[in-house]
Amino acid sequence: MTTEQRATLDRDSLSFCDVMASRVPDGRRLSAAFHSSGAGGIVIAPVLQIAPADLAEVEQTARLWLQWCETLFSEPEVVNPSWLLDRMEYAFSVGTRFSDGECV
Repeated sequence: MTTEQRATLDRDSLSFCDVMASRVPDGRRLSAAFHSSGAGGIVIAPVLQIAPADLAEVEQTARLWLQWCETLFSEPEVVNPSWLLDRMEYAFSVGTRFSDGECV
């Protein structure tokens, strides 16, 4: 979290973020790490030092977690100027023309 983002939060929110930041994995980073092969397979980083006997089970768990995330969350994959990430909402306007003018 940037200094500017922290400046917008109240004391309770800052405390919550400080506690959770060291305890909860960043789902976006985790997903990107699992997908880092680019070939559709799951990548388990060697730095995690997963025992070879456990590797298949960890890969299966990662695959199931990714499937769960993809069914639960829907985020634009390309740059979308209407999506405001910091507010987790869309912002756009729609307009049409009528015989007596335009309505936005």
